[in-house]
Amino acid sequence: MNIKMVGVIGAGVMGIGVAQNLAQTDHQVLLVDTSENILDKAKQEIRNNIRFQGFFKKGEREGSPDDIIAKIGLISELFLKLQAFYISFLI
Repeated sequence: MNIKMVGVIGAGVMGIGVAQNLAQTDHQVLLVDTSENILDKAKQEIRNNIRFQGFFKKGEREGSPDDIIAKIGLISELFLKLQAFYISFLI
């Protein structure tokens, strides 16, 4: 099976790491969280993580921070739609 797109729900520490790792292994990623503010912080954290990796992985760069971040879609609306669906399902 060849999986090319993966959704990650939650842009906390673990979600950021999973999204970054998947993007660095040539996957398209959809990172979902509750607010644009959280997603903006996640994007900056991923950018910093990639830059810091350069200190430890000499000559093994998977791509520039911009190239890797371009593989990660950030979305908050989907989370709200899923919540609404779940609530309407319960009623």
